Amino acid sequence: MRSGFPAYLAAALLGLAAGLDPVQAVLMGCVFYASSSAVIAKLLIDLRRTGYPESEVVLGLLVLEDIVLAVILTFVASQTGYAGLAASLLLAIVY
Repeated sequence: MRSGFPAYLAAALLGLAAGLDPVQAVLMGCVFYASSSAVIAKLLIDLRRTGYPESEVVLGLLVLEDIVLAVILTFVASQTGYAGLAASLLLAIVY
């Protein structure tokens, strides 16, 4: 299992435990999922390991995670109407 998914799952469950509705909990999980990918990419750059063959696989998975995140945010936006769409677009621009 990738390192981003446990962070996503933990954040979503924490959001549910805190009383958020399921859509808000999924959105909270998405934020942690994306930040986990950014941390991994930053570590690879800082440790100067981007030229290693295994790093190419890791970076490829990070791109796949970003695609999955876009799909999840689209789903969340469709569940929350125009306000959710605006929030998803704002997150996409910031991210």
